[in-house]
Amino acid sequence: LEDELEEGPTLADLAGACSPATRVGLGALRFSVATMASLISAMYIGFGVLYDTEENRWLGAMVFGAVDTPGSLFAAFQAPPFALVAVVALRDLLRQVATTYAATPCRKRAIQATVVGLLWFMTALLVAPLLANPGARHGLTMVALLSVCFVWIPGLIAYAWATVPSVTAADRPMARSRVALLYDKYFGLNGKYFGLKVQASQLLSVVLQAWTRLPLLGVFVSVHPRL
Repeated sequence: LEDELEEGPTLADLAGACSPATRVGLGALRFSVATMASLISAMYIGFGVLYDTEENRWLGAMVFGAVDTPGSLFAAFQAPPFALVAVVALRDLLRQVATTYAATPCRKRAIQATVVGLLWFMTALLVAPLLANPGARHGLTMVALLSVCFVWIPGLIAYAWATVPSVTAADRPMARSRVALLYDKYFGLNGKYFGLKVQASQLLSVVLQAWTRLPLLGVFVSVHPRL
């Protein structure tokens, strides 16, 4: 805690140390996480809007596990966390492209535009079937579903694009705080208590999932006892 902190490597150094196969694997992983998270956030909004119509009240039991709360309330609390994950993953992917193709700006912008365009297309393609739902015939419901495709997802993409570190930022050494060093020492991948941290996080995840999903599974078993 009393020693001077050494300068860490730059993002460009880390990118140069990775093999082409590692870069492709990381890029595919980041794109998959960003696409899946953006899709889940959009689906929560879509289900929340449709759930508020009388003919689709069953969506509340299937998706949210309740039918006595407005679907828009569930969407307001459950969509933003997944949207944040999508922004972080997409921003990391755009930064990876920027550091990999820093010497060719035109190629860099073309690849970044292709990535964000493909992410929007895949998300919109999977959200579009909601427009065929009978509950989407209401005026405000249709506007809300179209806003998911043309406002919500483009907004996530625009925010991620605007907050990507510049090329000059990639050449600056990464600053590591003393708190980060302590975390790596005790709870990092090679830390002293890494195993206990993983066990505690998994136990907490199981408890949270049981609180939200066990009632739904109980209803399903009561309806289909043979299964």
